[in-house]
Amino acid sequence: MDNLTTIKLFMSGEMDIKTFTVCFKSDEGLRSAIDDLLPVEAIDNREHECWNWKKTGISFDVYREYGFSCSRLIKRICRFDNSPGENLNLFACICRVFTYRYPDFKCTNLYDEIHDLYLDAINDCFEGPEVDHLVEAIITEFLDMRPKTARKKAAKEKVKEVFHVENNKRPRWIQGAEWPMGTNSPMKYLDRKTNGEEVLFRFVDVDTGEERIVSQFY
Repeated sequence: MDNLTTIKLFMSGEMDIKTFTVCFKSDEGLRSAIDDLLPVEAIDNREHECWNWKKTGISFDVYREYGFSCSRLIKRICRFDNSPGENLNLFACICRVFTYRYPDFKCTNLYDEIHDLYLDAINDCFEGPEVDHLVEAIITEFLDMRPKTARKKAAKEKVKEVFHVENNKRPRWIQGAEWPMGTNSPMKYLDRKTNGEEVLFRFVDVDTGEERIVSQFY
Protein backbone atom coordinates (compact mmCIF):
# COMPACT_ATOMS: atom_id res chain seq x y z
CA MET A 1 0.00 0.00 0.00
CA ASP A 2 1.46 3.38 -0.98
CA ASN A 3 1.58 6.27 1.49
CA LEU A 4 -1.06 8.40 -0.20
CA THR A 5 -3.50 5.47 -0.06
CA THR A 6 -2.78 5.13 3.67
CA ILE A 7 -3.57 8.80 4.19
CA LYS A 8 -6.79 8.53 2.18
CA LEU A 9 -7.93 5.48 4.15
CA PHE A 10 -7.38 7.42 7.38
CA MET A 11 -9.12 10.51 6.08
CA SER A 12 -12.15 8.49 4.95
CA GLY A 13 -12.40 6.62 8.25
CA GLU A 14 -11.62 3.24 6.70
CA MET A 15 -8.37 3.00 8.67
CA ASP A 16 -8.67 3.38 12.44
CA ILE A 17 -6.54 5.93 14.20
CA LYS A 18 -4.54 3.41 16.25
CA THR A 19 -3.33 1.68 13.08
CA PHE A 20 -2.56 5.00 11.44
CA THR A 21 -0.66 6.25 14.49
CA VAL A 22 1.58 3.18 14.44
CA CYS A 23 2.31 3.83 10.77
CA PHE A 24 2.91 7.53 11.39
CA LYS A 25 5.44 6.87 14.15
CA SER A 26 7.35 4.14 12.33
CA ASP A 27 7.22 5.11 8.66
CA GLU A 28 9.33 8.08 7.57
CA GLY A 29 7.88 7.75 4.08
CA LEU A 30 4.36 8.30 5.40
CA ARG A 31 5.48 11.38 7.32
CA SER A 32 7.11 12.72 4.16
CA ALA A 33 3.92 12.08 2.18
CA ILE A 34 1.96 14.08 4.76
CA ASP A 35 4.46 16.92 4.49
CA ASP A 36 4.18 16.81 0.69
CA LEU A 37 0.46 17.65 0.91
CA LEU A 38 1.49 21.26 1.49
CA PRO A 39 2.11 22.91 -1.89
CA VAL A 40 5.78 23.65 -2.48
CA GLU A 41 4.88 27.11 -3.76
CA ALA A 42 3.23 27.92 -0.40
CA ILE A 43 6.45 27.51 1.56
CA ASP A 44 7.65 30.91 2.81
CA ASN A 45 4.95 32.57 0.72
CA ARG A 46 2.49 34.19 3.12
CA GLU A 47 0.33 35.34 0.20
CA HIS A 48 -0.43 31.83 -0.99
CA GLU A 49 -4.13 30.99 -0.85
CA CYS A 50 -3.63 27.97 1.41
CA TRP A 51 -2.80 30.35 4.28
CA ASN A 52 -6.25 31.91 4.17
CA TRP A 53 -7.18 30.90 7.72
CA LYS A 54 -10.90 31.52 7.33
CA LYS A 55 -11.08 29.11 4.39
CA THR A 56 -8.45 26.49 5.26
CA GLY A 57 -7.70 26.74 8.97
CA ILE A 58 -3.99 26.49 8.15
CA SER A 59 -1.72 28.99 9.89
CA PHE A 60 1.32 30.36 8.06
CA ASP A 61 3.04 31.41 11.31
CA VAL A 62 2.52 28.01 12.95
CA TYR A 63 3.81 26.13 9.94
CA ARG A 64 6.80 28.42 9.57
CA GLU A 65 7.73 27.68 13.19
CA TYR A 66 7.90 23.98 12.33
CA GLY A 67 9.72 24.33 9.02
CA PHE A 68 6.51 24.04 6.99
CA SER A 69 6.29 20.39 8.07
CA CYS A 70 2.91 18.97 9.06
CA SER A 71 4.53 15.89 10.59
CA ARG A 72 6.77 17.99 12.85
CA LEU A 73 3.75 20.00 13.94
CA ILE A 74 1.86 16.81 14.78
CA LYS A 75 4.75 15.38 16.81
CA ARG A 76 4.96 18.66 18.73
CA ILE A 77 1.30 19.17 19.63
CA CYS A 78 -0.04 15.59 19.86
CA ARG A 79 0.50 13.28 22.83
CA PHE A 80 -0.80 10.21 20.98
CA ASP A 81 -2.71 9.05 24.07
CA ASN A 82 -5.81 8.00 22.09
CA SER A 83 -8.04 10.46 23.94
CA PRO A 84 -10.88 12.08 21.95
CA GLY A 85 -9.22 15.49 22.00
CA GLU A 86 -5.81 14.22 20.93
CA ASN A 87 -7.28 12.03 18.19
CA LEU A 88 -9.15 15.03 16.83
CA ASN A 89 -5.95 17.12 16.90
CA LEU A 90 -4.07 14.50 14.90
CA PHE A 91 -6.86 14.05 12.37
CA ALA A 92 -7.51 17.78 11.97
CA CYS A 93 -3.84 18.63 11.38
CA ILE A 94 -3.69 16.30 8.41
CA CYS A 95 -7.24 16.92 7.23
CA ARG A 96 -6.68 20.66 6.75
CA VAL A 97 -3.80 20.26 4.32
CA PHE A 98 -5.29 17.14 2.75
CA THR A 99 -8.61 18.79 1.92
CA TYR A 100 -6.79 21.78 0.49
CA ARG A 101 -4.99 19.43 -1.89
CA TYR A 102 -8.04 17.20 -2.50
CA PRO A 103 -11.08 19.48 -2.02
CA ASP A 104 -13.58 16.96 -3.41
CA PHE A 105 -12.52 14.10 -1.13
CA LYS A 106 -15.10 13.22 1.52
CA CYS A 107 -13.38 13.04 4.90
CA THR A 108 -14.95 11.33 7.88
CA ASN A 109 -16.47 13.43 10.67
CA LEU A 110 -16.01 10.56 13.15
CA TYR A 111 -13.43 12.31 15.32
CA ASP A 112 -15.47 15.50 15.55
CA GLU A 113 -18.50 13.47 16.61
CA ILE A 114 -16.54 11.53 19.23
CA HIS A 115 -15.04 14.70 20.67
CA ASP A 116 -18.36 16.55 20.72
CA LEU A 117 -20.10 13.65 22.47
CA TYR A 118 -17.22 13.38 24.93
CA LEU A 119 -17.52 17.06 25.87
CA ASP A 120 -21.28 16.71 26.30
CA ALA A 121 -20.89 13.65 28.50
CA ILE A 122 -18.14 14.90 30.82
CA ASN A 123 -19.83 18.25 31.44
CA ASP A 124 -16.53 19.77 32.65
CA CYS A 125 -16.71 17.40 35.57
CA PHE A 126 -16.48 13.65 34.91
CA GLU A 127 -12.82 13.55 33.96
CA GLY A 128 -9.43 12.64 35.31
CA PRO A 129 -6.48 10.37 34.44
CA GLU A 130 -7.96 7.53 36.52
CA VAL A 131 -11.41 7.51 34.90
CA ASP A 132 -10.99 8.83 31.35
CA HIS A 133 -10.90 5.32 29.90
CA LEU A 134 -14.37 4.63 31.30
CA VAL A 135 -15.86 7.77 29.78
CA GLU A 136 -14.27 6.98 26.42
CA ALA A 137 -15.76 3.46 26.53
CA ILE A 138 -19.21 4.96 27.15
CA ILE A 139 -18.76 7.35 24.23
CA THR A 140 -17.89 4.43 21.96
CA GLU A 141 -20.95 2.51 23.17
CA PHE A 142 -23.39 5.23 22.11
CA LEU A 143 -21.64 6.68 19.09
CA ASP A 144 -23.82 4.86 16.54
CA MET A 145 -27.09 5.88 18.19
CA ARG A 146 -29.35 8.16 16.18
CA PRO A 147 -30.57 10.84 16.33
CA LYS A 148 -27.74 12.83 17.91
CA THR A 149 -30.04 14.26 20.58
CA ALA A 150 -30.87 10.75 21.79
CA ARG A 151 -27.20 9.77 21.70
CA LYS A 152 -26.21 12.78 23.75
CA LYS A 153 -28.92 12.15 26.35
CA ALA A 154 -28.11 8.45 26.65
CA ALA A 155 -24.36 9.04 27.04
CA LYS A 156 -24.85 11.71 29.70
CA GLU A 157 -27.25 9.49 31.66
CA LYS A 158 -24.87 6.52 31.49
CA VAL A 159 -21.96 8.63 32.71
CA LYS A 160 -23.98 9.87 35.68
CA GLU A 161 -24.95 6.29 36.48
CA VAL A 162 -21.38 5.02 36.32
CA PHE A 163 -20.18 7.93 38.48
CA HIS A 164 -22.92 7.32 41.10
CA VAL A 165 -24.43 10.80 40.76
CA GLU A 166 -27.52 11.50 42.84
CA ASN A 167 -29.62 14.65 42.55
CA ASN A 168 -27.13 16.05 40.05
CA LYS A 169 -24.57 16.43 42.85
CA ARG A 170 -21.06 16.77 41.46
CA PRO A 171 -17.82 18.66 42.18
CA ARG A 172 -17.08 22.11 40.77
CA TRP A 173 -13.40 21.67 40.07
CA ILE A 174 -10.90 24.48 40.54
CA GLN A 175 -7.84 23.27 38.59
CA GLY A 176 -9.43 20.79 36.19
CA ALA A 177 -11.19 17.49 36.80
CA GLU A 178 -9.39 14.83 38.89
CA TRP A 179 -12.16 12.33 39.60
CA PRO A 180 -10.69 9.37 41.54
CA MET A 181 -11.27 5.72 40.70
CA GLY A 182 -12.55 3.25 43.26
CA THR A 183 -12.17 -0.52 43.36
CA ASN A 184 -14.66 -1.27 40.61
CA SER A 185 -16.00 2.11 39.49
CA PRO A 186 -15.44 5.85 39.92
CA MET A 187 -15.73 6.97 43.53
CA LYS A 188 -18.92 8.73 44.60
CA TYR A 189 -18.65 12.44 45.25
CA LEU A 190 -19.68 13.46 48.77
CA ASP A 191 -18.86 17.10 49.41
CA ARG A 192 -16.23 19.81 49.45
CA LYS A 193 -14.68 21.99 52.11
CA THR A 194 -12.69 25.18 51.75
CA ASN A 195 -9.60 25.91 53.80
CA GLY A 196 -8.27 29.30 52.74
CA GLU A 197 -7.13 28.90 49.13
CA GLU A 198 -7.34 25.09 49.35
CA VAL A 199 -10.47 23.18 48.35
CA LEU A 200 -10.88 19.60 49.59
CA PHE A 201 -13.14 17.35 47.51
CA ARG A 202 -14.29 14.25 49.41
CA PHE A 203 -15.13 10.96 47.66
CA VAL A 204 -16.05 7.45 48.80
CA ASP A 205 -15.55 4.03 47.22
CA VAL A 206 -19.08 2.60 46.93
CA ASP A 207 -17.71 -0.96 47.26
CA THR A 208 -15.33 -0.60 50.21
CA GLY A 209 -16.43 2.57 52.00
CA GLU A 210 -12.90 3.94 51.77
CA GLU A 211 -12.81 7.73 51.56
CA ARG A 212 -10.38 9.84 49.58
CA ILE A 213 -9.65 13.54 49.45
CA VAL A 214 -8.68 15.40 46.28
CA SER A 215 -7.03 18.72 47.05
CA GLN A 216 -7.01 21.71 44.70
CA PHE A 217 -6.13 25.37 45.07
CA TYR A 218 -7.54 28.67 43.86
